[in-house]
Amino acid sequence: MLTIDVLGGGNVGGGLAARWRDAGHAVRIVGRDEPIGADADVVLLAIPAAVVVGVVAERAEQLTGRVVIDATNDVSAPSSDLAGAIAAAAPGARVTKAFNTVFAALYDEIAAHPGGADMAWCGDDPEARTVTERLVQDAGFRPVDCGPLSAAPDLEGFARLVIRTAYTVGRGPFAYRFAAPGDLA
Repeated sequence: MLTIDVLGGGNVGGGLAARWRDAGHAVRIVGRDEPIGADADVVLLAIPAAVVVGVVAERAEQLTGRVVIDATNDVSAPSSDLAGAIAAAAPGARVTKAFNTVFAALYDEIAAHPGGADMAWCGDDPEARTVTERLVQDAGFRPVDCGPLSAAPDLEGFARLVIRTAYTVGRGPFAYRFAAPGDLA
């Protein structure tokens, strides 16, 4: 069991908190002005992109040594590297990027069909990678390891494509699944 502090209790943060509680983790929703719990193993960042780096910088000392999962997206920028900026703002944190490419409105449906949808994620620190992959699975997704944290800008670009496809093109919220050639038969 992990102790997880979720910074932001909106659709993403609240939805993942529920999935992780169901998986047996101790989860707290923490407001932007509240301290991170001394016992938190993991901190999920699920707050607006416009404030996330500043909030992280203010809490850099609290985040030292912890696994920090960045679930944010800056949809207003043509390109971004929020995860890299977060890692720079809290150099002692072990930052990964995950949960930014699937719509929170689908979390319950995905949880009802574990492994039926993929979640792309990335990170550098070996322990943080293990923890993030576990939490991706515990939320009901099949983890797709996209490599080191330097892949985060690509995940953020993928998220912009997913969001554009859903709302600009009009497909609506969807999940995705990467299939290997042998899986296509």
